[in-house]
Amino acid sequence: RGALSGSTAAEADSEALTELELRPASIWSRLLSVPVIRRHDDFFALGGHSLLALRLISLVEKEFHKSLTLKHLVTHPTLALQAECLASAGALSGNGTAVNRGFRGEGSGAPLFLIPGLYGFEFLATELADVVKRHRRYFDGLQHRGLSPGSIPFTRVEDLAQDLIRQINEVYPHGPVALMGSSYGGLVAYEVGCQLAAAGRPVEFVLLLDTILGVGRRRSLAEMAWVIGKRFCQRPAGKRLEYLRMLFSNKFAPGLWYDPEEEGRRPETPEQAAVIQANYRAGFSYRPRGYRGRVILFKATRVYDHVFLRYAPESANGWDALPIGEFQVESFDCLHHELFQNPVFPPARRHLDQLLQAAEFHHRGAETRRGALTADH
Repeated sequence: RGALSGSTAAEADSEALTELELRPASIWSRLLSVPVIRRHDDFFALGGHSLLALRLISLVEKEFHKSLTLKHLVTHPTLALQAECLASAGALSGNGTAVNRGFRGEGSGAPLFLIPGLYGFEFLATELADVVKRHRRYFDGLQHRGLSPGSIPFTRVEDLAQDLIRQINEVYPHGPVALMGSSYGGLVAYEVGCQLAAAGRPVEFVLLLDTILGVGRRRSLAEMAWVIGKRFCQRPAGKRLEYLRMLFSNKFAPGLWYDPEEEGRRPETPEQAAVIQANYRAGFSYRPRGYRGRVILFKATRVYDHVFLRYAPESANGWDALPIGEFQVESFDCLHHELFQNPVFPPARRHLDQLLQAAEFHHRGAETRRGALTADH
């Protein structure tokens, strides 16, 4: 009994937080609604998601007067690591201490980097993450400049891509990578792929989740009237008046990356509002170049009532007009957000699993052939 009592006391003592850990622990507790935070608790395992991460970063900035980034949060996910990060000025300066940290998942092949979209940062949806992590490591801790207080967001996709490449190099400086982006994030992912390829760094593939390039074909007035009539008739009787109100109040989406599922979401900070506006400017002025690598487009074939009224969607979202080395389109009978937000459209999840499984098989085959050649020599 004495030995057990001593052991329990030692364990309790080991869980006692240091003075440095108590301050971020208090912030975690408020955000996550968890009364007791332990040293080795993981922010994401406790329920942390992208919005809570941005709130955490904002609160840390106010209390510690240090600019914590999403990359720091991903590479330092436990309370102890985060406190260590906040205590070290070097850890916040991107001096290379986070190389190969912050990856999740396992498997062979190039690690997958999620390129953030319109809001400047995002985590991979859990249903997509469950698929990806079975086949390869992934990293979703990148963020757009401008989210941190005092920084100015980019208004050109090319400049944004260059800065994201810098962040990629900080955690994975060498070797091939794979890229994924949804909606506007896919536009940036494509440019990241172009710049990496131009610099001689291998890119296994760029996966675009319903990213639209260009505005599409302009509809005639007669075609617009037909589309309005069709959408009116498809709505339940109780919803038709609401549709007409929306139509005559001109509340149709002005942008290509608009998502009605996000309509109630407001920027968490003034900095994020500025990032969103800058991304709209960057997206509409972007003129992509050709790319010799592999691009895969997951396309949603169903459209919201809010979009594609004045313009008709292209069969490949406009990407088939570009000279791309290997271009593949996979169409799914779902809405835009169902390709990258929970719950993810099941056929899209299955196809992503097959795609990554085939890539993993190809990678292992290449490794086997390389090993055989080495043995022969």
